[in-house]
Amino acid sequence: MCWLTQAWLARKSIITLQRQQNNDTHQYFVARLRIGEDCGAQSCTPSYSAVPPATREQQQRAFTAMANYIHVPEGAPVVPKLDVTLDEHDYRAGALKLIKTLRPHWKPSEVKMKFFTDGITNKLIGCYVGGSMQDVVLVRVYGNKTELFVDRENEVKSFRVLQAHRCAPRLYCTFNNGLCYEFLQGVALEPEHIRSPAMFRHIARQMAKYHAIHAHNGWVPQSDLWLKMSKFFSLVPTHFEDPEKDQRLSSEVPSAACLREEMIWLQQNLSKLGSPVVLCHNDLLCKNIIYNQQEGESNKPHQLPFSHSVCFPIPPCLRLDLHRKPPWHLHRASNLGPHWLANGPMGMLCDVSLPKSLHLLHRAIATDWRCSVCPARTPPGPSRRLLTRGNVKFIDYEYAGYNYQAFDIGNHFNEFAGLNEVDYTLYPGRELQLQWLRAYLEAYKEYKSQGTQVSNTEVEVLYVQVNRFALASHFFWGLWALIQAQYSTIDFDFLGYAVLRFSQYFKMKPEVTSLHLPE
Repeated sequence: MCWLTQAWLARKSIITLQRQQNNDTHQYFVARLRIGEDCGAQSCTPSYSAVPPATREQQQRAFTAMANYIHVPEGAPVVPKLDVTLDEHDYRAGALKLIKTLRPHWKPSEVKMKFFTDGITNKLIGCYVGGSMQDVVLVRVYGNKTELFVDRENEVKSFRVLQAHRCAPRLYCTFNNGLCYEFLQGVALEPEHIRSPAMFRHIARQMAKYHAIHAHNGWVPQSDLWLKMSKFFSLVPTHFEDPEKDQRLSSEVPSAACLREEMIWLQQNLSKLGSPVVLCHNDLLCKNIIYNQQEGESNKPHQLPFSHSVCFPIPPCLRLDLHRKPPWHLHRASNLGPHWLANGPMGMLCDVSLPKSLHLLHRAIATDWRCSVCPARTPPGPSRRLLTRGNVKFIDYEYAGYNYQAFDIGNHFNEFAGLNEVDYTLYPGRELQLQWLRAYLEAYKEYKSQGTQVSNTEVEVLYVQVNRFALASHFFWGLWALIQAQYSTIDFDFLGYAVLRFSQYFKMKPEVTSLHLPE
């Protein structure tokens, strides 16, 4: 295609966007900014004459912007923007300003706040009143300098699109340094949970639903993976002020030249694999998956759909008090009664049948209890009653966007290793992957109205693509962790995490590059 044709198409794309979004000047400004134009509020009126001649570089950037553009469907609820800024050292005052608008009937003196500590990008606060967390407003405060590598406008668009397709909670508002949204009742999963066939079929199906969403308004979508990766690379620190961190950076992290070479290799080798570009979550770690029962089933005691019991460590101060009352984190919300017995190893609380409300388990985990497998009660085979009903929802959409289908799946497979205690021996083996991928393809075809028949060749092709793109996932989050090591105020060893991701990248590269697409 000659450059004159490209210029004409670029101009046409901008005009089309203007016509489609003439009722949303702000979105129009952003689209113009993305192609490198300096537009003020007066000059950027939606008219043909406002478009200046495009340079060739601007044409290419216009193509990229339009192909990555997430179109919010008409009729989607408008998300208000509140002029509130939360102080990192005093969240309550700012949070109460937000609650005054979102829940005006709540008395400020009665508002309770729960700080969630699982996230390593942002800070999360749950606001509620009363003894139970039935109506919770989640207030998420953006992490320090995350605007450098997270497109917050794109995050809100993704949120709205997913909400319109019933894949996301309600987004109540945005504010100057964060957003507020609905709390999803359910169980935040752990690595041992997502390996269960009963559970991973739920996850595969939900991911397929995401990937089948049409949010590109007629444009053939393109992945912005390589653009994001290049941006991350440009933000990677060359040194740290802390001498110890600086020494680790130079001795444990690959050099900038090495990283640049690998980044080029990834783009050259993965782009030609033929993986479809779809709307992806891009950050499907375990804690971003919430499992819940369907309505109508909550009045029956169930086991989680895992092949083992779920246990919680009990603080020493409670062990002697166990038979007289349930743990303090749970007793206010429900009478657990005989469902909970202290018949596990010393200091463990095991379930015989879970309490009526599964969200109690989510609350227990959110209160800094670690979910673990009780060896004394792990049956030799599958549980007698696997819960096949229920559903999963994904949360946290700040990295969502158009990307390669295989990246989203490969990234999720990498998360089988966990986050706080990373163990890459838990990366799913071939047999588990093939089952997972077949369940995914069946659901994806169903959502795309292409039937449900999946051939072995289709599964094998996706298997190769996914394991190759798992490399890109390691590289992407390795770069991300280096940036976070420079700016984040969250208590987490980001530098050590970067070392882990790059080490695993180089370890698995020879194995996955030996995989070839079937003839």
